Amino acid sequence: MIKLILLCVLSSTLSFSTPADHGYTVSQGTEKITESEQTAIDAVNWDRYRMQTIRRTIKFENGFEIELWSAKEMKAANLPFQEDKIITDNSAPKSNPIFRITPTGHIIESHTYTKKK
Repeated sequence: MIKLILLCVLSSTLSFSTPADHGYTVSQGTEKITESEQTAIDAVNWDRYRMQTIRRTIKFENGFEIELWSAKEMKAANLPFQEDKIITDNSAPKSNPIFRITPTGHIIESHTYTKKK
């Protein structure tokens, strides 16, 4: 009976996708990521933020971060990605946006710019 329960738990956990399936790792802050937040994150195509050989950290308003794997790591792990969306390593982003997940599951990207006078 115990073996059967263990087998059911393992098979059900293996059927769900993990962040590694999407080419990122999650660093949780003080709050745990909810299932709906994880679903929202998994639904996004993060390739336009991904760099060629450098990992990039995406920060969220509620304190957790995701670290996007580089395109090189994605290729080595045989994970699909859109090569035409990848950022070259020498073209640094102009700002470091903060992301927020709305209660409806949408992800909003906020930028802060400083204007020179």
